[in-house]
Amino acid sequence: MKRVQVLIIVFVVLYINSFSQTGNVGIGTTVTSPSEKLQVGGNILIDNNLIANKGLITGKIETASVTTRTLSNSYYWTSVVLSNGYGANAVSIYKQSGGNGGFVGYDGTHPPMKISGIDISNLLTTSHTWYKTTNSSDWGSTSTTQGNASGVYSNNTSNMVYCPDGSIVTGWETSVGKGSGATWVEGYLHVRCTQLASGYTTVETGSGIESILNTPNSTTDNLTHLATCPTGTFIKGISTYRNGSYINSNLRVNCTGIKKQ
Repeated sequence: MKRVQVLIIVFVVLYINSFSQTGNVGIGTTVTSPSEKLQVGGNILIDNNLIANKGLITGKIETASVTTRTLSNSYYWTSVVLSNGYGANAVSIYKQSGGNGGFVGYDGTHPPMKISGIDISNLLTTSHTWYKTTNSSDWGSTSTTQGNASGVYSNNTSNMVYCPDGSIVTGWETSVGKGSGATWVEGYLHVRCTQLASGYTTVETGSGIESILNTPNSTTDNLTHLATCPTGTFIKGISTYRNGSYINSNLRVNCTGIKKQ
């Protein structure tokens, strides 16, 4: 029994190949001074749950502001796209006062829209497809091209676009009209969907919504409206509502988990 214990101790000592004076431990890494209490050079396989008492368990986070404004006769296309390997977990849009009780637009200070994502490059491919919806008040996914003037574009209707199963949102865009003194979001909503890597799929089936979080839960003007997914889930769809001539309601997201097939 003592021999087994000695062998185990020797194995642990050999495998833990770095140990700093501050008590930080490194496993499988060539770093001589680990920067955290435990720094692992490689993947971690956990058979059961990993519970964090405080803080979030995430990879690197990226936030993208407006990257493209393609001029048309009557509007711009405003797009935000994450880098390859990042899956979206939050989106925001600034709702400016004016118009028919308020509109979402760019006031020269606040970015009209953003997208944030987490680095999950081992779970994603680099295959992207843009989607739109052609039915009001119903989640839809009809393939389109970036900046294509098509989709739902009428008053008092919802734009509700989701990615097909096995893919998640990695970018989105909307049309920004040329108004007097401001540009406002007029209609059309597209999402960029990225296919998950082989062996992985989304948790829910069809267009089922696992959870929706948005704040503030109102149509308040001059605020950035944020829609975010719970920790460990990613955006599968985005929804806005067009009231009168302006998008004048809450921003929502359709969230999904990712699992091994």
